Amino acid sequence: GVNTGEVVMGNLGSKNRMDYTVIGDTVNVAARLEQMAGGRSIMVGEETYNSCKAYIQMAPRGEITVKNRAAPVKCFQVIR
Repeated sequence: GVNTGEVVMGNLGSKNRMDYTVIGDTVNVAARLEQMAGGRSIMVGEETYNSCKAYIQMAPRGEITVKNRAAPVKCFQVIR
């Protein structure tokens, strides 16, 4: 799953266990797109589609509802 947008990134944790991570709505949507794609396709969100549609052939796959998000997310599948 690929999604484009703002995230919060950085080191999270304590001195004993520090992890570099990203969090935010954009990351949550990307995770849902990844689940939707399974293991054999690439799903992208609307922002990614708008940025790449001139270079990569993609087909619309409807909308998905993401927890804690008011509006559904339009998703597209990369065509090989």
